Amino acid sequence: MIMRSQQHYTQIMLALPGIGPGKFWQYLDHFASAEQVLLEAPIETFPESARKVVTEFRRSPENCEAANKVNQANAWFAENHITVLDTEHESYPHLLKHIKSVPPLLYVSGNVEALTMPQIAVVGSRQLTAAGAENAHRFCRELAKHGFAITSGLALGADTAAHQGALEAKGVTVAVMGTGIDCIYPKRNRTLAELIVANNGAIVSEFPLGTAPTATNFPRRNRIISGLSYGTLVVEAAVKSGSLITARYALEQDREVFAIPGSIHNPVARGCHQLIRQGATLVETAQDIVEQLQGFISLGHEQLNAQRRQQVDLFEARASKAEAKPKTMDPTKTLSQVKIMAEINSEEQSILSAMSFELCSLDDLVERCQQPVGDLMAKLTQLELKGLISCGMAGYQRTSEYQA
Repeated sequence: MIMRSQQHYTQIMLALPGIGPGKFWQYLDHFASAEQVLLEAPIETFPESARKVVTEFRRSPENCEAANKVNQANAWFAENHITVLDTEHESYPHLLKHIKSVPPLLYVSGNVEALTMPQIAVVGSRQLTAAGAENAHRFCRELAKHGFAITSGLALGADTAAHQGALEAKGVTVAVMGTGIDCIYPKRNRTLAELIVANNGAIVSEFPLGTAPTATNFPRRNRIISGLSYGTLVVEAAVKSGSLITARYALEQDREVFAIPGSIHNPVARGCHQLIRQGATLVETAQDIVEQLQGFISLGHEQLNAQRRQQVDLFEARASKAEAKPKTMDPTKTLSQVKIMAEINSEEQSILSAMSFELCSLDDLVERCQQPVGDLMAKLTQLELKGLISCGMAGYQRTSEYQA
């Protein structure tokens, strides 16, 4: 019998329809490993769309289609020098272990050690003004000179200017994608992605190989952009911008949020002004950020890593707590009965009430919920991370019944 690593089974599990990071960790609260989940979890606890795959895996763990796809993906990773990090890997970013819905796996092209550097997330509008583009470029150039890795999303506009500013300073920059590691998006930034990797930076994704760009992937990846970083700088953003989702994640993760003010007549400055009114730090120069985060800069990388190791690791504490629990599940109980579902707030409950187990478009949900599309997408992302809904090109649908 071939001995497989737990990473192999984690890859299979995360490729199942309807299984995201939230549901993955809910299962791991009840089972010792991804392998045990796949072999022993009651079949009715899996999303209906995943049950056939799980059944096939149980019949032939080594020769089923799911295992073959993972083997093919790993061969591609080896050929293309992609590193796969699980949460036990020494290079898995420490700060990322302290967010909600920790990515169980990261796929990294380039310099893995870039992920252990002190990072600043820089986000903003895809339709930057000339002043916004100059600010993003200049701030990131200066921050890179001070030893920060610049983390952004490889999108057009602010992301592109941020990566380019870091590269101009001969600094390190990290791009977090909302696609599989094999799908550079947008395509026009393929050359930029190559430059990032060639200059000791990294391209990162949590999505399985072959994942195409969909609108719902990008709010989800934003939690990683902020989660990798000590602070998030918003350069320019409209009030309903996805950049504000990243800033919201940063606040939830107890990280610093910085915003550059702009003209009151500039619609893509209003999101920054809103953040400042809500308590974000107004910054006019990169030095403002450097001074606020001076404690992190003054630590050398070795000292910083030593300090991180001494901190209480909430992720490891959770793992220890899970190990203390029984690692079996009563096969007569459903997922809701064993309370695998994460707790949700009243707003999330109202969205679930507006949904069914049939596919529903985003436009229909906006009409039913009477919420701005940006706010609704942020909440839908949270529900997906908690494993309560799934999304795809055709729309959204519930995957589990929730009982408060």
